[in-house]
Amino acid sequence: MVDVFHPNVQKVTKENIREYIRTHYKKPHVSLFGVKKFYGGGRTKGFVVVYDNEESMRKYEPNYRFKRVKFFIIFLIS
Repeated sequence: MVDVFHPNVQKVTKENIREYIRTHYKKPHVSLFGVKKFYGGGRTKGFVVVYDNEESMRKYEPNYRFKRVKFFIIFLIS
């Protein structure tokens, strides 16, 4: 579970959180789901799973979440 505190920023997108986790752990394969933004702003909660490689991600991640992350990785490359 990840808690993101952002008191000075009103909107934090899933892509911003995913990029932060990706750069913090230095792993390209990050799955983010169950994100909730709390009323009043300044706090976001969600679940994050970080994988070492694509094979392990393909093995343990459900297909629908894998497709979301795969689309996001392709979008970043092109």
